[in-house]
Amino acid sequence: MFTTQEILKATKAKRLGPKTALSFDSISQHSKTIDPSQIFIAIQGERFDGHSFLKEVFEKGVKAAIVQKGKYNPKEFPTKIFFVVPDTLKALGQLALFHRKKFLIPIIGITGSNGKTTTKDLIAHLLETQFKVLKTEGNLNNLIGLPFTIFGLNTSHTLALLEMGMSIPFEIKRLCQIAHPTAGLITNIGRAHLLTMKSLSTIAHAKGALLEALPKKGKAFINMDDPYLKPYQKKLTCEVITYSLKDSKAHVFGKIKEECGLEGIEMTCQWGKQKKESVTFHLPLSGEHNAMNALAAVTVALSFGIRVSHIQKAMESFIPTSGRSTFIRLKKGVTLIDDSYNANPNSMTAAIQMLKKISKNQQTYAVLGDMLELGAKEIEYHREIGRIIEENNIDNVLTFGLLSQYIIKEVKNKKKGVSFWTLDQNELILQLKQELIKNPGVVLIKGSHGMRMDKVVVALIEAFGKDA
Repeated sequence: MFTTQEILKATKAKRLGPKTALSFDSISQHSKTIDPSQIFIAIQGERFDGHSFLKEVFEKGVKAAIVQKGKYNPKEFPTKIFFVVPDTLKALGQLALFHRKKFLIPIIGITGSNGKTTTKDLIAHLLETQFKVLKTEGNLNNLIGLPFTIFGLNTSHTLALLEMGMSIPFEIKRLCQIAHPTAGLITNIGRAHLLTMKSLSTIAHAKGALLEALPKKGKAFINMDDPYLKPYQKKLTCEVITYSLKDSKAHVFGKIKEECGLEGIEMTCQWGKQKKESVTFHLPLSGEHNAMNALAAVTVALSFGIRVSHIQKAMESFIPTSGRSTFIRLKKGVTLIDDSYNANPNSMTAAIQMLKKISKNQQTYAVLGDMLELGAKEIEYHREIGRIIEENNIDNVLTFGLLSQYIIKEVKNKKKGVSFWTLDQNELILQLKQELIKNPGVVLIKGSHGMRMDKVVVALIEAFGKDA
């Protein structure tokens, strides 16, 4: 993947140690899994410092490392090659950019406050019918993860789909400087990371860096139903392709034909002159928010020439990533909606509304963890979720975490069903299992990633077992 000369060219590093010309199959930051064919990069994080593992990686036969000035002792490893840089995180991005420039293929960047992973996976599923796609796996969407995703590019790929996460200002801008996207999509602007971003307009501006980074020959996909994104249709110099569930004037117009409960949604997408061209398909996901994710994916697929028949078949065979609106049928009449991966006020509201719509006459359970990183209004946002629960007549509410007590405090009708709050997740699981044995039903499990609500999902599967 990289020669010593390429590393020097990409990073402007100072080289120390033997002058041997080497080539490396790949780059690794993991001391546990690295092998002698790789070069080690010592990343300094909040909870770890890669420089602490230099001895370990060199004992495994690794020949070289990219290190930060002043963070290592070259005399301790006289036979090893060091590439010394001011900032190893920046060097990681420089190496990723160097590698990315080797490939003249479409690079689609995707970001947004909600739904970006589901939308990315839907887009990839459609594009894979005609392209060899490299896509972001898991949550490798930050200044460390995105470069390692780019390192996965090889000559077999004909398109890359890169998810871009954001927790601090200017992160999207920096990710774009690394990835050089040729197309971009922002799913929506919502209340996430307000602890650092402060306001929705700040979030919109920061995420808008993706669209502003696109070249004149690039493509921007605009959600016309989002008031913070709609103005971009007139701001950009590249090709703009719009989509909407509300405005039939958008390039691609989506309609929900039928909501089929736990089975998903029947929907139609229309485009072309007088919207005479269309595709109708069954989406195995529920909720209007997922219909919007699917519409975004169809819009991208059409733009890249995916055949209508391929779109239809691919949509109907889509399987969502675990923890993101995944339906799990358990024994004894229990159904889980595993939406445990993350949460903010917008996604929590959408999930509660979905729970109500798909439950029909069954008992409903909202099992919720804290929503984190919401800043000064975090208590009010949790109270708001309590009001949403009341408006949707959710039968039972069980919450976990310091902030989630305010959800319960806002739930007025405590005589109907269960209203339970705890700081102990094991206590939450025990209470939930007891309630489900008495009154089985549909259970939504959701909370911020740091609350590890996925453990609740695992515990319920172990307790009740999956239905065949």
